[in-house]
Amino acid sequence: MSVSNPGVGVLPRRRSVGVRIGSVLVGAGAPVVVQPGGSGLAKGTKVFFIEASGGKLTMYWDEKTKNVVAAAPDVVATDVAFNAFLKAVQAVPQSKIIFLLREDGMGAFNLGAGWAQATYGYKVEQVGRLPIPGRGEIDLKMFQEFLGSIPRPPEAVPVPAAPKPAAATPAPAATPAPPKAARVVIPQPFQKPALS
Repeated sequence: MSVSNPGVGVLPRRRSVGVRIGSVLVGAGAPVVVQPGGSGLAKGTKVFFIEASGGKLTMYWDEKTKNVVAAAPDVVATDVAFNAFLKAVQAVPQSKIIFLLREDGMGAFNLGAGWAQATYGYKVEQVGRLPIPGRGEIDLKMFQEFLGSIPRPPEAVPVPAAPKPAAATPAPAATPAPPKAARVVIPQPFQKPALS
């Protein structure tokens, strides 16, 4: 599946201020809504998502639960969660994996999709990619009809929730500098230079 596929589209939420690129409004940090177009997927298809960005792959077990693994050959080959994800998706009838491709995620996509095809026998039509504009959080709410869901294995460590900003703590009061010690100079007796 590629960008030209009318079945899947990307729309950021309109409540943020951003820049218009073609027909897509891209805001700095605005959530990115992934939305099906309705004609590109057969009824009964279950789609699973992996976000490819920088040096990492983020697997979506369902709409909210996700895991992140480093996109390095030795990690992809041995990571229990990533391989369990690929096995579980392959067992779902009419399943597809769509890689949500960030600007810096092509290397991660090539590694993840290549591993899925070479190791688990995914067919070319089972693996797609969709370029995602901006850096906002992925929102899959509008994909409910097609969104696949599989249980996360216990050994897969979930992505921690974003920390809440801490309340501002007052700066400690400045302590006055200690007084400088007086410098004591001991006079030396004057000596005449020796003549040779």
